[in-house]
Amino acid sequence: MTAFPRAELKVKVEEIDENLVTLLQVKWQALIDAQTLLVTFLRDYEKEMFWEHEVPVNSCKTANAVVAVGAAVLLFVSPPIGLAVGIGSGVAGAGIAAGDTIATRIKKSKLGYRIAIVKSAARELEEI
Repeated sequence: MTAFPRAELKVKVEEIDENLVTLLQVKWQALIDAQTLLVTFLRDYEKEMFWEHEVPVNSCKTANAVVAVGAAVLLFVSPPIGLAVGIGSGVAGAGIAAGDTIATRIKKSKLGYRIAIVKSAARELEEI
């Protein structure tokens, strides 16, 4: 078994640059603050995505599917009404899909912005 030599760090108190220590403290605190904000944001983001986005969107999609099935039945019972309901269901489905896509992109861009803040704070710390 090979033993690795230990790197010893011997620094005299007089050699420590106080400005560098202060800069490190400021950058570390900025990173900690950014990460804390990200964690808080993620907790709210998870609740918001589920209760304010996924549940309503899935409910609308389910209701639209029920209307589409009803339209298929109405095509045989009363073709003009079935056709109108089918077209309406298709338009509603397209609107739901477009709204879902737009809302998801907006929410993901907010998340990306928060992550970029943390990455920027980490990068600034690495540059020291």
